[in-house]
Amino acid sequence: VAAPSTLGVDPARWRTVREGAGTPSPVAVTRRLPHDKERRGRRSLATGRQWLGWMALHAGNLDEAAAQFSGSAASGWPAWVAGLKAFAKGNYAGSASQYSRAIGRH
Repeated sequence: VAAPSTLGVDPARWRTVREGAGTPSPVAVTRRLPHDKERRGRRSLATGRQWLGWMALHAGNLDEAAAQFSGSAASGWPAWVAGLKAFAKGNYAGSASQYSRAIGRH
């Protein structure tokens, strides 16, 4: 069995699990950990991309903002950036449509 610290499990909890004190087996605990860490990691990366997109947006770099927001369509940011780009090109109807989509009124 690998050392508890390499599995991300508190050593005291590991002993309790190994002694069978009514908690899941060590195998069940260790199988759950990578998935939980992966899910948290993906959420952290998505949050980081949103912040990078926001910073690019406020710096006026619409292409970089669009790239950072590309994986988060439900947030409304990709549509907002598309609206800004359309407005900059003089496509005011397209801009209004994208802004409406961004705030959920499409």
